[in-house]
Amino acid sequence: MVNVSKQTVDPFLGVVKTTTDANNLTTTLKYDSFGRLEKEIRPDSTQTEVIRQWCNQSCPAQAIFWVKTQSSGNSPNIVYYDKLGRVVRNESIALTGEKTYIDTVY
Repeated sequence: MVNVSKQTVDPFLGVVKTTTDANNLTTTLKYDSFGRLEKEIRPDSTQTEVIRQWCNQSCPAQAIFWVKTQSSGNSPNIVYYDKLGRVVRNESIALTGEKTYIDTVY
């Protein structure tokens, strides 16, 4: 028995657009124009969405942009980055419903 998986690749960005496993279940990946992942849609219809934004006044000191990742049925996770692309804060929601922060100082 041979297990085969298939992928389709975007010819311009060089990123995987779909992947189909040996059970013929397909995961679809969507990207922005820079080839950064925006959404992953799995065979069971669950998905993960990734949003990127420039910071405003509500961001922690030194942060210039943030990336929010949220998967179906889970709380969002927000990571803030400085101008060198280093993580300055990781924000998530605890099981109690309270926001938790992990700050990194360089």
